[in-house]
Amino acid sequence: MWNYRINVKVNNIKYIKYIIYIMSSEPSVKVVPTPYNAPVRNICSFTYTVRSFVFSSQIVFTVFLYDENGQYLDNSIVTLAGDDYKSWGEDDDYAITYIAQQLGLTLQ
Repeated sequence: MWNYRINVKVNNIKYIKYIIYIMSSEPSVKVVPTPYNAPVRNICSFTYTVRSFVFSSQIVFTVFLYDENGQYLDNSIVTLAGDDYKSWGEDDDYAITYIAQQLGLTLQ
């Protein structure tokens, strides 16, 4: 589950904070081993967090890539916007599949 905080200002006075909970059905997503850098190591899973979120417009994820031992390899930014964002609906699997496709990964 992600926490996303929005600070609201009225007349330049910050006085309300909203916490939005965005559910993630799987904290670590398994993928088919994919070669990564030299020495070649395989990406075997990823985790993701929300980097930014614009209501009814887009969501930007930070995606963390891991090898078969759970060792961190790298991170990437993936933006879900436009028609892809509209197609998301309430199915979190759609977002996971979208992230994997954008990174050239195959889900297990």
